Amino acid sequence: MHYIPSAKSGELRSTTLRDARKLRLFPSVSTIIGDVIAKPFVDRWKRQKYLDHAIEIARANKNLTPEQVIGKAHEAFEDEMKEVTGRGDEIHNMFENALSNEGVDIHIHQAYDLVNRELGYHEWVCEKSHTFAGGYAGKPDAYCDLWTIDFKTKDLTESSTADKVAYDENIMQLAAYNRGLGGGARVANVFIDRNDPSLVLIKVWTPEEEERGWQMFNAAFNYWKQWKKFFPEENL
Repeated sequence: MHYIPSAKSGELRSTTLRDARKLRLFPSVSTIIGDVIAKPFVDRWKRQKYLDHAIEIARANKNLTPEQVIGKAHEAFEDEMKEVTGRGDEIHNMFENALSNEGVDIHIHQAYDLVNRELGYHEWVCEKSHTFAGGYAGKPDAYCDLWTIDFKTKDLTESSTADKVAYDENIMQLAAYNRGLGGGARVANVFIDRNDPSLVLIKVWTPEEEERGWQMFNAAFNYWKQWKKFFPEENL
């Protein structure tokens, strides 16, 4: 339950840990990983984006005070992050429609063909929410009997490789979904350039890497439960 009606206004607001305790909800895989695991590459990318905006604004507006530059850079950064998130959601939706046999958008046709060549044609289940026996929840991007896959939008280049753009949190997320769904399937990330969706890399994780991801996720989840003093498996 990502959102819940506000008691005062009735408008939707983000669900809190207090709500989870009261309503006996499960934490999502992305919440657990996001709360516990540092993302130095993402943080560095965000810092650089923020600095780029600050430098551009300072050069174009020499009469601004440092505080004004910081404020305008923050606004520009937030606008860019919204655009990046929106673009990622757009590409996710395109793939969900394609794998659900609802039509292949021309922008992802090449990427869709690559996924089918590398992973095979399957009857995919897309974006279905699950609560898992381990006491956590999640919404895998797509899965079938043989595969559990997750799409990520990235800033790719012609020199990018799947191994270089794949991080530990990616296999942790996939392993948590895969084990929650019963295990036994292969897992893969599909990395798509957010500006040119025809540029795609597929990382097929080995069974050994999937096992490592599962162990890391379990360690993070156990830490999360102790940290939050919340043990959702007791609600099973």
